This record gives sequence, C-alpha cells and structure tokens, in this order.
Amino acid sequence: MAALADAAAKAERLKNDANRSLSENRPKEAISLYTEALAAQPSAVVYANRAAANIRIGRWKAAIDDSDAALALDDSYAKAWYRKARALCEDRQYDAADRTLDEAFVKVPRESPPEEDASAAFRREKEVDALERLRDLV
Repeated sequence: MAALADAAAKAERLKNDANRSLSENRPKEAISLYTEALAAQPSAVVYANRAAANIRIGRWKAAIDDSDAALALDDSYAKAWYRKARALCEDRQYDAADRTLDEAFVKVPRESPPEEDASAAFRREKEVDALERLRDLV
C-alpha cells in the first residue's frame, strides 16, 4: 500500500514540475517529465497534458496518440477530446476532427453530476465551451 502511495506522490510531483515547465515554454522538458509521471502512475490528465506539450511543438501524431491514451482511461475527459480534435485540425485531418468532436459531445456530460462541486462544474462548463468553439472552426 505504501508503494502505491509513493508512486502516486511521485507522479503528482512530476506532473506539477511538468506543468511548470510547460507554462514556462519548455515543452520538451515537460514531455520528459510527463513521461516519467506516466511511468510512475498512468493518468488521463497526464496523458492529456503531454498531448498539449506535443501540440505546442507540432508533434500532431504524438498528441493524437496521447489523447487516445487519456480517453482509454477516461472517455468523458473533455480536455483529451479537445486536444485530440485540435491536433487533428492542425494536421489538416478535418473530417477526423469533426468525427472526434461528434463523439466528444456524446461522451462528455453537459450536466454536472449532483456530487460535483461548483468549481468542478465551472471547469466542465468551460471545457464544453472550448469544444463548442473548436467545432465552429472545423
């Protein structure tokens, strides 16, 4: 049990370091740190964050693959759908991006579950809005 908690703590620390690197415009460093975090403990959030870093440096296929890995872990994660559709658009795969957005609008709940707090509900609404804005561009 302690080993599991240690792995989770290590993954969280690496994710936070990677997020900082990405915010400081060091996407290659962020990708390396996200990869280490995923080795410690796979997570939809970390895969989606690594997809964002790959998008930042134009690695569309890697971003799509990371988004797919995130969605395999949590198919209702709006940011993963957004990043996959965005990478597909950047790679000029517009029909695939359109199909991805169609699927996202089926999988991502628009209504917040009753147990979701106001902060999480606001994030969900913001993420769905981002998907809708991307839909307008495809």
